[in-house]
Amino acid sequence: DKYRFQGEYLGLQRKTSSDVHQSMMNVFSLFVGKPTEFKEMIKTSLLFKVGTEEIWMPIQSVILSAFHDEVKKGEVVTLYCLFLNEHNNNNKLFNTFLISEFQK
Repeated sequence: DKYRFQGEYLGLQRKTSSDVHQSMMNVFSLFVGKPTEFKEMIKTSLLFKVGTEEIWMPIQSVILSAFHDEVKKGEVVTLYCLFLNEHNNNNKLFNTFLISEFQK
């Protein structure tokens, strides 16, 4: 599913965890196709405050530098995300918002 909502950028980034990355690849494989390009597409996650929650969200690598050029810590942006949901065999639930576009 595709979602659009506002989030306050908290100025932090980190490498997308291997668990989240694998979950996104699993869901992508089931519903879209083979994730051959997906592996390089997602490397970094950014921290946002949405409502009262702080959420780490992966961002597509091709828009990361534009994001850093345009958005500063504390600014609210509109995020356009692909929502990926996986409940795996280990009873782990992954709800991931992949940022594919943004608007200041």
